[in-house]
Amino acid sequence: MSRNTYRFTRSTSGGPGKSRTLRVRSGRTVPGSASGAVLVLTMWLLLIIGLTLLGLNRVTAVSRARSHGQLQRVQAHWLARAGVEKALDLLSFDVTSDDGPLDYWYDSPDDFAEVPLADGYTYSVLASQADDPTLVRYGLIDEASKINVNFASRNLLLGIDGISEELVDCLIDWRDRNDTVRPGGAERGYYSQLDFPYEIRNGNLHTQREMLLVRGMDDASFFGDATHPPLAALTTVWSYDPPTLPDGRQRVYLRRANAGELVNRFNFTQSLAEKVVEEGRNADSIFDLVSVRGDNDAQVQPGQINQITLEWLANHVEELSAASNQNERTAKININTAPKAVLEALSGMDDRAVANLISARAGSGGFINVGELLTRGIFSSRQFRRNAELLTVRSNVLKVVSIGATPDGISASIEAVLDRSQTNPVILYWHQSE
Repeated sequence: MSRNTYRFTRSTSGGPGKSRTLRVRSGRTVPGSASGAVLVLTMWLLLIIGLTLLGLNRVTAVSRARSHGQLQRVQAHWLARAGVEKALDLLSFDVTSDDGPLDYWYDSPDDFAEVPLADGYTYSVLASQADDPTLVRYGLIDEASKINVNFASRNLLLGIDGISEELVDCLIDWRDRNDTVRPGGAERGYYSQLDFPYEIRNGNLHTQREMLLVRGMDDASFFGDATHPPLAALTTVWSYDPPTLPDGRQRVYLRRANAGELVNRFNFTQSLAEKVVEEGRNADSIFDLVSVRGDNDAQVQPGQINQITLEWLANHVEELSAASNQNERTAKININTAPKAVLEALSGMDDRAVANLISARAGSGGFINVGELLTRGIFSSRQFRRNAELLTVRSNVLKVVSIGATPDGISASIEAVLDRSQTNPVILYWHQSE
């Protein structure tokens, strides 16, 4: 046996004493052992490759699903945008001087209820009902159906069901331009001492949700609860009364009116026009003119007016204003669209007057002018004089809440506030879901 040969002996099946000799040269591997190692290594490699491919496949599937979801979110956004465009289109065809439930923009399921743009791709324009939040109509929300907290008097705000005197004082302190604290209110000093302080507005609120920053305003008050309707559905910061009438004429501002204008516009006698100018300079209300009359010996031509009566004012209430000028903004409430809770907030209102108004507008589809409240016996003379200057039958600012939906249930929403008082509508507010 050579020097580099080794003998290994083991028993064989041939019985005791028999042996098998394996000779292995120095520096070489046993052939059977090498094949097993390669097999194990191969199996491990195949396992690693399989797991890697499985992981890559899963990542690809997740990426594909994520990309599909992102695509559908983009599609849902543009579906919602289509709802806004449809609303703008309908508004462009609304040329009536009064606005209410008979208008297409107010409630039109054909135009706004799950309108399909492709198979399974739809948009809807929804408006909740302030009187019954469980009911939904398909149309726009009239901001003039609400009370504008930027312009409303303290008494009007106090008329809202469920609102406290303290909260009203805090709202007025928030919007006024001084640092004088009302009895139940809060000014800069209160907000600067909070754990997370912020500045008071001391001016008109810019958005409705800004009300949540006001001391005393909580979610239950703003969003409503089982006992009170939501302030979010009864109030606004957007509505305003434009200085021009639907026919393009300017409103007459009593404090700067001249006699010639009144003679030409309303066919007053000269003496009545001069007395209206004199009385109007200090008038706090157009109803201060009731019973003002021209000279007894004035020559009155057929059709001429020589005395101001309550009935005459009822027919011209929206043409006159006791404000200083057209730059002094006010906001009015549309009696054709205002919910019951808003009508109840008006001064001196009782259940009978509110019920009569709601019944009358439902029967006729709405009022053509505010004066009908008096001439049709819906309001008493006292109720009419107290509230007529706060009321209108027009709506210039409307809110669109549009929701786009895809076949896979992905949705997106857009909330836009539109001012249509100008030739081209102006977007006052825009919020879209992420």
